[in-house]
Amino acid sequence: MTDLDKQIAAVNQAIYQQMKKASYRVVVSVALLILNKSIPKAPVDTGHLRNSSVVIASRGGAAFYSQKRHKVIRIWDKPAEEELLTGLRGFVTGYPEPQAVVAFIASYALHVHEGDPSWNWNDGGPKYLERGVNESIPLVHMVGTNAITNTGTLGGPKALDDDASTALGAGTGDNI
Repeated sequence: MTDLDKQIAAVNQAIYQQMKKASYRVVVSVALLILNKSIPKAPVDTGHLRNSSVVIASRGGAAFYSQKRHKVIRIWDKPAEEELLTGLRGFVTGYPEPQAVVAFIASYALHVHEGDPSWNWNDGGPKYLERGVNESIPLVHMVGTNAITNTGTLGGPKALDDDASTALGAGTGDNI
C-alpha cells in the first residue's frame, strides 16, 4: 500500500466516522421528538405510564445510551420494567449502525395503547405512541437537519456528542 493509498484510507475512515456520528445525532433527535410528542398523549391515572417512557439508542455495536423520563412510581413493576429495558438494550446494540427505540415500559402500556377509544379517558387516550409518531413526521426533516448541523434545539452545538448532555438537553430526564 502506497503512502497515498494510506492517506486516502485514513480520509475515508474519518468521513465514515463523521457520518456515523451525524446519523446517531439524527436517530436520537428523532427518537426524543417522538417521545416528547407521545408523552402528553398517554392517559394519566397515577402518572406511571407517562413516567415509564424511554429512549434507548446505540451508536452501533455494544455501546448504548438510555434516557428515562422519571423514576418508577409503581415499585412492584420495577423487575418487569428492568427486564424489558435489558431486552431493548440488547435489541439496539445488535446492529452495527445507529439505532433507537422509543417505548413505554409500564407492564400495562400495550393494553392501554391498544385500548378502546370509547373508554372514559381522563387525559390522553389510546394509540398515544402512534399519534406521537404521526405528529412528528412533518418535523423529522427539520430535526434531522438541525442534528446534523449541530444547531438544533436539543442543547446547541455538539450537544449530542455526549450521552449525558443529550438527556439534559432534551429536558426529559436522567440517564439510566
